[in-house]
Amino acid sequence: MRPTRLFLVADEGLSNHAIRLGLEPYRALEIVGHATSDSDALAGVMATRPDVVVLDAETPGVDGLELLDQLRKRQPEAKVVLLSAVEDAAICAEAFRRGARAILGKGIDPADVGPLIGQVAEGRPLALNLTEAGSVAGNLAALTEREREIFDQVAAGRSNKQIAWRLSLSERTIKSYLTHVYRKLGVKGRAEAAEHRLASQVRSRALHRLRPGS
Repeated sequence: MRPTRLFLVADEGLSNHAIRLGLEPYRALEIVGHATSDSDALAGVMATRPDVVVLDAETPGVDGLELLDQLRKRQPEAKVVLLSAVEDAAICAEAFRRGARAILGKGIDPADVGPLIGQVAEGRPLALNLTEAGSVAGNLAALTEREREIFDQVAAGRSNKQIAWRLSLSERTIKSYLTHVYRKLGVKGRAEAAEHRLASQVRSRALHRLRPGS
């Protein structure tokens, strides 16, 4: 299976470095191009035909929403992930109306960039609004310290065996804990638990996935 092809639109500064740092551990994600202006971005995307475009809306010389329009018109197959310091719900809603698949806040932990882009590339976006984000945060608060520790391991993609080894517990004990975790979170399994982890970051790390009308 070929890696997911990414095209970056960002300046040469901190955001570009943070994105690349966050993607380094993920062999399934390959950066195929980089641009620092609207015109170069459009030309580069047309030439490389990426699966995902990561667009820093605050790049000097780049009009984020206008470029988003152009990208969606010229390369509709590419999924656009917007990186923005703006946390206004109306602006986020407008970005999604124009075709963005996700919005990453500038405060995002670089370690979370890869998993989110992976979900977007696979066509598994979160359907989440601000009210739901608060509810998710409340559900997480109901977990004990040990349950939260195990939950974070599951959300990171580790198996019960791996978690048991890391925490020096038996697999049976891990399964027992997960029964309680899933019940408290109101999820059916590992995939939904991972989505809850990303959802909680909407609140705590300025990681946004807002869908108007959802």
